[in-house]
Amino acid sequence: MALVESLKGRDERSLDPKSRVIVPQRFRSLFADEGVLAPHVAGCVALWTKSEYAEESLRQHLRSKQSPTVEHEVRRWFSMCSDFALDQQGRMMVPPGLREYAKLSTDVLFFGVFDRVELWSKERWDALEAASGSTGS
Repeated sequence: MALVESLKGRDERSLDPKSRVIVPQRFRSLFADEGVLAPHVAGCVALWTKSEYAEESLRQHLRSKQSPTVEHEVRRWFSMCSDFALDQQGRMMVPPGLREYAKLSTDVLFFGVFDRVELWSKERWDALEAASGSTGS
């Protein structure tokens, strides 16, 4: 793992009409140059640093050898990955395919999760929490 410290914390944000979102201050230094957006489990979008993405992409590549079905899943994963850079205001653009995949609309949540940052639809997160019996909304 390339990170010095594990990522943690939760922040609420909003997508603007141009599909941009302000990345929370606590995570901006990780992506000062750029990062990679990728689909992630349970329907969220992962924000990876370039070095962490390199490790994740290798895991995905190795996983693709399991079967033709898994190979197609991995192909789809790579096809949806997208580089991003933060603008002067700390915003990033979320591409249409990833917005659709994660069902992102206006209200979104950022979570630090050890080696990545996850971007969730607030509605999807709340539904997942309700289904699991948790109350962390």
